[in-house]
Amino acid sequence: MWPIEGHNDRDNGSDAEENEDHLGTQIATEFVALMRPKWEKRFVIFMSCKPPVDPVKLVMKHVENVQETGVTRTKYTHRLTPVSGTCVANLPELHSLCRRTVTAYCAQENTEGSPKARKAFELRVRNHNTLTRMQIIQEVATCMPSNYTVDLDDPDVFVLVEVFKSTFGVSIVEDHYRFQKFKVMELANAHNEPERFEKGAGRVQDKKQDVNDNGTL
Repeated sequence: MWPIEGHNDRDNGSDAEENEDHLGTQIATEFVALMRPKWEKRFVIFMSCKPPVDPVKLVMKHVENVQETGVTRTKYTHRLTPVSGTCVANLPELHSLCRRTVTAYCAQENTEGSPKARKAFELRVRNHNTLTRMQIIQEVATCMPSNYTVDLDDPDVFVLVEVFKSTFGVSIVEDHYRFQKFKVMELANAHNEPERFEKGAGRVQDKKQDVNDNGTL
């Protein structure tokens, strides 16, 4: 006769055990996912500009638009760093690059005969241990015009030096503090949420408070 006595009972018991095993597996998987450390991936992306495009003017125009409109147009971009020129990471090449960059800036701005200008340096080093920070800063300082003096509180110009592995990048910019060090999200937030960026409340609004951030010297 069909069904055989006790057969359905055994099948029901087997199905219940399988459901319990499946549920246990799901719980274990979710537990592992919860315990897994959460970390944010960050990347450095390099973009080249062909003449007549000037990287400094391009970035300055973009951050001006962000500051005026509060629209970043870049979903995941944290900071934009213009680079006027690059070279191999050694002191002679760095000296030559800085000389060319400073000469081009002074010729453009016609500042060689102007009253003393105030300058500051900002150096970022990534994955490089051949040269020390002090060696790099001292070499860049020797390339600056004699009428430039160091002013960490309110500089007229900022000399940006980026070191990534075996490559140097150098640029000279103005209004670095006013544009939140080119942090586009900070600029957008300052426009869209002004109450959070009252005087002294922003990350770069108070220049004296933030002067030593990220190796500024």
